[in-house]
Amino acid sequence: CTGGYASTENGQYIDFTVIRDDDIPEKLREQIEESKEKVFKITYKDDEYLYIANGYGKQKSGGYSVTVKEFYKLGNAIYFKSELIGPGQQERVNSEASYPYVVIKTEIREEPVVFR
Repeated sequence: CTGGYASTENGQYIDFTVIRDDDIPEKLREQIEESKEKVFKITYKDDEYLYIANGYGKQKSGGYSVTVKEFYKLGNAIYFKSELIGPGQQERVNSEASYPYVVIKTEIREEPVVFR
């Protein structure tokens, strides 16, 4: 798990943390499980945090990862962009299907989230 500030050219950086499956709130985990077959973009708030989840649907094998490319405030919106990274050519991968996604948490905010 990593956190930090994703890059942007003109916006205000927002601190975030990438969270592990064990730390995902149960209601959000259920939404992810229901949506994982297809690409999904989910926002979820609890009493303390705003969670943003971005999934890439069913992939033919394992070895995929997701990285956060952008996360910033510009004007009256928050912008979020992640990227799916496939397995390397030399990487041994599991032949079972996988469902790569990323979930970040940040302080509660009122601005709408725009997925890029």
